[in-house]
Amino acid sequence: MMNIIMGDATAHISTVSDEGVPAWTRYPGDLDNRLVGNGDLVLDMADNSSADKFVASGILDKWAEALDFSLEGIDRQTAFYALSSSTLLREWEESGGPEHLRIRVHRDFVVHVLVESFDGPFYDKPDFDEAVSRRLGPKATWAYVR
Repeated sequence: MMNIIMGDATAHISTVSDEGVPAWTRYPGDLDNRLVGNGDLVLDMADNSSADKFVASGILDKWAEALDFSLEGIDRQTAFYALSSSTLLREWEESGGPEHLRIRVHRDFVVHVLVESFDGPFYDKPDFDEAVSRRLGPKATWAYVR
C-alpha cells in the first residue's frame, strides 16, 4: 500500500508514495474522458457548482468499475465533496482562485480519500490496509501497494 503524505501541504508536495508521486496535478486536457492513465480521476472546478450533475453523470461509478473498487455504502455526493475538498479546492486556494481549474487525481489518492472518509477513522496503518482490501474486488490487479 502506498503511503499518503498530506497535512497542510499543497499539491506540489502532497504525494501518494515515498517516491514522490503527486496526489494530484493540474490537468490541461478536456473533459471528454474523466478517467485517464491507470485509473486517475479528472475533476473540474465547475463540478463544485453542480455536484448533482457530477453525481448524475456516474463518473465516480465508472471510475470504481474500471478499478474494481467497491462503492458500497458510499454516498456519491458526499464522496465528491470529500474528494473536492481534499484536492480541487486546495489547489484552487493555493493557485489564487483561478476561474478555470482542472486537476488529475492519482487513483491511489482517490482510494485513500474514499476509504478514510467512509470506513475510518483509522488509528493504525494495518486497519487502513484492511479496509482498502475489503473494497478491492478480484479484478483489481492494479495493486494499491507499498
